[in-house]
Amino acid sequence: MSSHKPPKSLDDWVDEIHSDRDVHQQAARLHRLQNELQLAKDRERAFAQELEAAKARVAFASGLESAPTHKPIRAPRGKGRGKRTATAFALASDWHLEEVVDSQKVSGRNEYNPDIARARAGKFFSSTAWMIRHHSKTWEIPTLVLWLGGDLISGYIHDELQESNALSPLETALMAMDLVCGGIDYLGKEFPDMRLVVPCNHGNHGRMHIKPRIKTSAENNLEWLLYQFLARKYESDERVDFQVSRGRHSHLEVYDWVVHFAHGDDTRYNGGIGGLGIPLRKAVDRWNDTRHAHLNVFGHWHQLGSPHPDIVTNGSLIGFSEYSYAIKASFEHPRQGFFLLDSTRGLTQLAPLYVTDEGSM
Repeated sequence: MSSHKPPKSLDDWVDEIHSDRDVHQQAARLHRLQNELQLAKDRERAFAQELEAAKARVAFASGLESAPTHKPIRAPRGKGRGKRTATAFALASDWHLEEVVDSQKVSGRNEYNPDIARARAGKFFSSTAWMIRHHSKTWEIPTLVLWLGGDLISGYIHDELQESNALSPLETALMAMDLVCGGIDYLGKEFPDMRLVVPCNHGNHGRMHIKPRIKTSAENNLEWLLYQFLARKYESDERVDFQVSRGRHSHLEVYDWVVHFAHGDDTRYNGGIGGLGIPLRKAVDRWNDTRHAHLNVFGHWHQLGSPHPDIVTNGSLIGFSEYSYAIKASFEHPRQGFFLLDSTRGLTQLAPLYVTDEGSM
């Protein structure tokens, strides 16, 4: 028998041509659908970025609407002879009092627990007093601004914090109240003639819900409740002026300048090229469109510094942690910020307040 196949008929050739045409059409359709999917993803990404920017604008505007009226700080009359006048600023944020840092998990560079936190908080207030006495040789310093900038507590916003924290959020709030009251009373005894202004901003860790809220962020944050208790405790003390913001942003007039405070979690960073300075610069420029500030003070990032002349970022009391290691953050000793606002020349003498006995390297 012959092994040759019978020749294709005309109908066979037509069917094969149609089949090839269908394959090419399907391939072209698949390519078109892939392009449409990519365009949809690009649009979704752009919409998400626009939504984040809109949320930030809404949060800032809500903060302005609910911000308390702050009594401005003015230079005393009759100046001109002797020392110039300055206002001192001590920045207290990112204490995370109840967290535990295991030294074995951070290459022996840090250790933290509530007992260590209590000692570091005491060191913060004593270092603040030392700085005021030191600079009083050059300036008249009638006012100290003690900024409570949020994340004094860590809370339960992550599941692992429920496993590892040494105290519950409510226990930590009580500890924070004891530490802040002790510090204010100590400073009042050290400087009986000095006015103490205490602007308060809640952080992201004190919230009582996993997902952050914008319109009701203060009312659903344990730190805001803590600040309310502190303000009521000192409402009869004429030397102490608590200024608790219901919004995420607040402003204080000091001499001829406006100082803007915020915890700082509204700004996205994610370790991008150029560091924290670039996203902060963009955020501050947008916020200045709503209300211009000459100086902007933030916490949240656990990095003490001044990435721009009009921006100061605070360090932390907790210091380097397992999370710092995980996100590849630069090592920084536990420290808080201190600076003066000269009534004539503005920001000066920005310096760390070290809260341990370790060196600065």
